[in-house]
Amino acid sequence: MEDRFSTITNLHGDRKHAIFGVYDGHGGVKAAEFAAKNLDKNIVEEIVGLRDESEIAEVVRRGYLTTNAAFLKEKDVKGGSCCVTAMVSEGNLVVSNTGVVTVVLFSEGNLVTAMMIQCLKD
Repeated sequence: MEDRFSTITNLHGDRKHAIFGVYDGHGGVKAAEFAAKNLDKNIVEEIVGLRDESEIAEVVRRGYLTTNAAFLKEKDVKGGSCCVTAMVSEGNLVVSNTGVVTVVLFSEGNLVTAMMIQCLKD
C-alpha cells in the first residue's frame, strides 16, 4: 500500500486546533511518505504569518506548493501523491486537496459546509 496519513493536534498549544492529512501515492510510495512528513508542517508554517482569515486559501495553497517544490528537488524519486488535508481552527473547517481526491463531509447524517480549496491543478 502506498497510502500514508499525518496528524498534528494541539496546534499552537490549543487542543481545538488540528490538521489531518491523507496521502495516496502513485508510482511509488516516496511522494506519499514525503507529503505525510512535510505537508501539514508547511501549511502550519504558512499560517503562522496569517493576518487576515480571508487569505486562508492562498496560505494553504502555498503550503502545498512549498511541499511540491521540495519533493521535486529530492534525488532518485519518482511518482506523485494525491493529497487531502483538513484543518480545524477557530471553529472553522478548511479542507484542501490535490489530485483525484473528492472529499464529502457529513455530521450526524447532514452534509457539512466547509471551505474547499483545490491546491494544485493537474
